[in-house]
Order: sequence, then C-alpha cells, then structure tokens
Amino acid sequence: MLPPQSAVPPARSRVPLPLLPAQHWTWVDHHAEQSPPYLVNPVSAQVPEGVTLDDLSRVIAELSARHDGLRMTFHIGPDGDPVQQEHPDARPTVAPFEAGADTRTAIEAAEERLLGWLTAPFDLGTQLPVRAAALTVLGQPRQLWLALHHIIGDIVALRVVRREVQHCLDRLADGLPPALPPVRWSVRDQVAHETSPEGSAAAHAALAHWHDVFRRQPYDLPPRRFGDCPADGFSMTLRSRPLARLVQDIATSEGSTRAAVVTTALALCLANVKGRDTTLLRPNLANRSHPRLNDLVCTTITQGWLLVDLQGDPEFRDVLRETTRALFVCMKHGRCDNGALFMHKIARGADRAMDGAPQINHTVGAPEEDDLPSGEQERLEHHAYDTLGGFKFAVEDHGRSLHLNVQANRGLLDLDEAESIVRGLTPLLEQVAADPRVRRTRLRGVPARWVPPNEHWVDHRGSWIHLPDLVRTLESCPGVRLAAVFRGDERGAGEELLAGVVAGPGVSPEALRLALLDARPLLGIPVVPDWFVIRDAAPDVPDSPAAWLAPGPGLTAQGTGTALPQRSPTTTAEASLLSRFAELHPDSPPVLERSYAELGGAFARIPAMLRGLRKDGVEGLTIADLMSTLPLSRLAERVTGSC
Repeated sequence: MLPPQSAVPPARSRVPLPLLPAQHWTWVDHHAEQSPPYLVNPVSAQVPEGVTLDDLSRVIAELSARHDGLRMTFHIGPDGDPVQQEHPDARPTVAPFEAGADTRTAIEAAEERLLGWLTAPFDLGTQLPVRAAALTVLGQPRQLWLALHHIIGDIVALRVVRREVQHCLDRLADGLPPALPPVRWSVRDQVAHETSPEGSAAAHAALAHWHDVFRRQPYDLPPRRFGDCPADGFSMTLRSRPLARLVQDIATSEGSTRAAVVTTALALCLANVKGRDTTLLRPNLANRSHPRLNDLVCTTITQGWLLVDLQGDPEFRDVLRETTRALFVCMKHGRCDNGALFMHKIARGADRAMDGAPQINHTVGAPEEDDLPSGEQERLEHHAYDTLGGFKFAVEDHGRSLHLNVQANRGLLDLDEAESIVRGLTPLLEQVAADPRVRRTRLRGVPARWVPPNEHWVDHRGSWIHLPDLVRTLESCPGVRLAAVFRGDERGAGEELLAGVVAGPGVSPEALRLALLDARPLLGIPVVPDWFVIRDAAPDVPDSPAAWLAPGPGLTAQGTGTALPQRSPTTTAEASLLSRFAELHPDSPPVLERSYAELGGAFARIPAMLRGLRKDGVEGLTIADLMSTLPLSRLAERVTGSC
C-alpha cells in the first residue's frame, strides 16, 4: 500500500486568495490522468548518518513553515476563476519507502516505487503541492526526496528549496536542530501588495502598456513551412567561465546588467538567423519578488516582452542600452493581469500563446553552482526532446560562470544554427570588450544572416510564409481544383494575402479557412489568407490578382472566411461547449463558429470550462485546445462525447 498523501487540515480563513499567475493554472486539475513529467520536479539529498525519520519530518516542517506556498491548495471559485487557499497549520509528512535489504536491486526497486509516488497526479484541491519521501534501508533513511508541483515553484525555486533542505541536514549532522530564517516577503504579502490600490494601479498601467506594445509590434518567428510542425526538438547548454568574465567587464563599463549583455548578443544573433532586424523576446521573470526586496516568492511567474530594434547599423553599446531599457520596462510592467494579457495576445494575433515568439528566462543571482571541473573553462552539451514547442533561451548567472540553455523545436531553429549562436557569443563579446564602438556589420561571431532563397518566401506580418506550400495546402482542400496566392494591397485594404481558388459548388471561404487552420495545429492565430476568392473557372490571366477579383458570373464567393452563419448545436459536445461558455461568460453570447479566444473567453476560466465539460461527459479536450484557433464546432468533433 502506498503511503497516504499529505493531509490538509481545515483552513482558518475561508477568504480565498487570488491565484497570482493565471497561466500556471494550466497545471491544475490532473485528477484523471498522469501528470506530465515537467509538472513535478523531484530532487533528493543524502541523509547524514544518525538522522532519523522524525528528524526529516522536522526538516520538512521547518521548510513548510518558511514558505506559505507549500501550504496552499488551489480551487476553482464559484465565478470560474482560480483561487488559492492557505492552510497555516498544514505540514507535509515524510513517506518512508523501505528497501528491505542493503542490496543494489532492493534499493533500486524501492527508489522506483518512491519516484512513482512522488510524480503521481496531484489533486490540488485537497492535497498540498509538495511531497516528501525517504528511502530507507533496514529502517535507516539514506535519501530524502522532495517533489514540488510546478504551480508553486519552478526549477529556480527548487534549487532554493534544495539548498535550504541541505542547510537543515547539515545542522542535524552537527547535532543542531533544523532552522531557517523567516522570509521577508511571502506569497500572502505579495497578494496583499497586488490587491492593494497601489498594486492594482500598477497592474492596470502594466496591462495598458503591453496592450499598446502588441498593437504596434509584430512578433517574429523563424521561417516555417506551412503545415509543417515538427514534434522533435533539442536542448543545448553552455557552461562558461570566460563568458562570465566578459559579460561582467562589459556590464561594468557600460553601466548595464549581465543579463542585458547576454540578451543583446542573443538578439543580434537571432535577428540574423531569422532574417529580420526586429527581435521580440518574452522573458519569464520567475519567482517574482517584492518590488524593493530580492526575496524569493513561490507561486508566481511574471511575464513581459522585450523588443530590441536593430534597424540600421547601430553600435553594440546603442543596442545594449536599448536592451537594458527594454528589460527594465519588462520588469516594471510585469505585474499585470496575465489572464487578460494572454487572451489579448491571442485575439490580436501577436503571439501563439504558450509557444509563440522566442522566450528568454533570466535567472539573475542564482545560487553558486559552478559545476565545471577545476581547469575546465567551457562545456557545451546537448540532447534531443521528443516534443518541444517554441524557443527558449535561459540565462543562469552563477557568479563565476554563466550557464546558457537553448531549447528549440527543430521547426524554429535547427541544431547547427543553435550551436553557431551559442559558440558565437564568446567571440562576439570578446570583440565588443576590445572595442565597445564596434558596429553590427563588423561583429564576429554573429551567424550569417538568413536570406530567403527565392521570391516564393514572403514576410507577412512578422511570419515567413512559403507561398507554394500554401498553394498546395489549398489545392488539397475538398472540392478545390486550382489555387493561387498573392501578397499585396490589391483591394486597398492594406497588406494582405489574397487566395484565389477554382472550386466546385459548396466550397466557401469559411470552409477554406477552417481547412487551413487544421493544417497549422498551433496555438494562437496562425497566418492564413486575409481574403478568399472562389471562382468556377480560372480567370483568363491566372497570375493576375486583379483577374481573380474581377466581378462576373464566374465569381461564386469571396470573403475573409470568418463570416460563418450561426447554427444550433446538433451534438452533445456542441451543446455542452455552448452552455458551459455561456455559464462562465454571461455577457458574451457563444457561437459555435468562433474560437474560445474570438468569443472573448477568459484564459483564467479555461480550467472551469474543462471541469464543466467533464461533468457533462465530454472528455478529451485540453487547455491547449481551447487556446487554439479552432472554433467550438471543430473542437466538438474531437471529443469523445460528441455522439
């Protein structure tokens, strides 16, 4: 029998705290399925000789008393929004897993059982988001294992917790009781700050700032073939002491931050690899801290955007100053309504939600973990992932060394490009350190600029489109015999993609739009033609957009493909989707022909929507499905309760 999971005593106060990072609710409510590995981060520590199970329980109690995030449960409130509830007296227990014999086989078997229990799905409404277990041999604990659910801490929080646990174990080994100083700024303090008039005003100002940014700026992606979405990716890590010294010298001379120096070099490299002068990065400023302190606060992720304008041929120091300014703007405006922010980005087409534009994770002032052996200056290693969305560049500042990690889907960046970027950062910054006035065209270490190989590649609103791919996809749609795509301002409506097709009766712009959305199984708003023209025969000049647009008896339909007629639900799944949406969004009439985002659905209420669907017997949809561009009618076709 598995040890019981941590019990939660009744809370003293029933006043719920608002869940700070709405996007982290994506990891809640995995009752009926195995939690993905990245949702739980297990770590272990060797237990000093003589330390007992009771001692380990005191360590975990001390840790839990210090971090109120470890004493939280997470619920969906009556209005459908996520809330968190603190349980002041709750303490996780340490579950023992006995090997039975001091042999390698017995210990490995016990460890396998232990890890299975640690990473089993959490019921975050009734269980604490932390589990502790001890691997024991003949009653004596050998290892202490700890697992944090991702909703209360990422890898940086885990390192802090691991360091604190080790500190307590070291005290026990010295015959002292486990003890940790109280945090100066807790999750409860953070909630109070962000719900205060001052915090509310800052949140509204931040949201207005980012709305303005999204209205004015495109998002930038490397070339992607239409319909091509590779499911494999890679992770590449550089650990370097010379790079840390270079970054420190440049940051000191320019009055900048080390993170800004690395980000500037990265932006220069990415701009060349992508073939554009505007690089848009999304930093995950993890473990939000008090505005005037630097204390860890679990359960929080701050998101912002970094825009670096590299137009012309600026000096490196000019780009560095712009990057530093942009980073500070991100930090200043990071405290905002992430739920509304995500939905705004989806509706505007400014981001593909969770795996959109390149992302950079700054971990400034991380614990000292210089794992380079004595004498080794740099190390580069990489490994493959089965699935990985988007692009992420993590900067870990360990003082004596910098750890840089690139994670990318091969559809966005290939292994050679990533290696050229990572290996090129050191020679690039060596040149900058020698001459801070060096201009971009003279920078060594920057990968060769990507240039479209032919005229078939077009840059449409920040995304490269390969027109022959788009034509082939259109011609594969049912009823379509011939297709042509043009980019320009043929109707005087601004830059657009004009798609003309020869098709039989029944083919509509709406059907073509949905077929293209299915061909791009991505989150957010993919690039599809802005205007569809359908004719029963090819025009006399098939390579002329004016000929496709010409009125006449051969023109059977045209439009954006978004003017779908409303209809009543015909299946259980369609009825459930409409009713549950109306229940959570009474001011937004639900329409089957629109996506959740297009209907104005609140991101923070997606978990409540999924819970309601499951109560109706409609299974199979995920948070990513509701964040996609697919209309509710198309989602209804994918679920098991559609019959």
